[in-house]
Amino acid sequence: ALTGRLSDEILSLASIGTVADLVPIIGENRNLVKEGLVTLKQTKLPGLMALKNAGKLQGDLTSEDIGFVIGPRLNAVGRLQDASLAVDLLLEEDPVLASEMAMEVEKLNQERQKLVQQITSEAIELVESEYKDDHVLVIAKEDWNPGVLGIVASRLLNQYHRPTIML
Repeated sequence: ALTGRLSDEILSLASIGTVADLVPIIGENRNLVKEGLVTLKQTKLPGLMALKNAGKLQGDLTSEDIGFVIGPRLNAVGRLQDASLAVDLLLEEDPVLASEMAMEVEKLNQERQKLVQQITSEAIELVESEYKDDHVLVIAKEDWNPGVLGIVASRLLNQYHRPTIML
């Protein structure tokens, strides 16, 4: 920041962080994302290259590619286990190791998707059978993974149009 120039690697990571964390894409953030998408397309970072390959991303990238492909894969790691695998992947310099790590991240993302689908189905059953007339949905089950409950709560909010708390 003091030199007025960010490295391509920092721009790529900053764009991923900005979009994945749902930061408003205005002003300086818009510039970071715009420049970061350009550098992300041509990144030489093995971890980012492997992550793009795992998500089947090629050519020009968009903020949607970050928001719906790259971000969810990185976030899945922290939702299901310690997030260090995602950090290690982004920092990995060996392309072979990066590819193996990206495949592990991909597996975790698929597991996260299955968990979200399963818990959403269970939560909908509970709402329909026990909480259909409640003005606020407060739904809990002992074995639900807390790392994905925010995603499920958002889905229930969209379906039932009521404040939703998941425990």
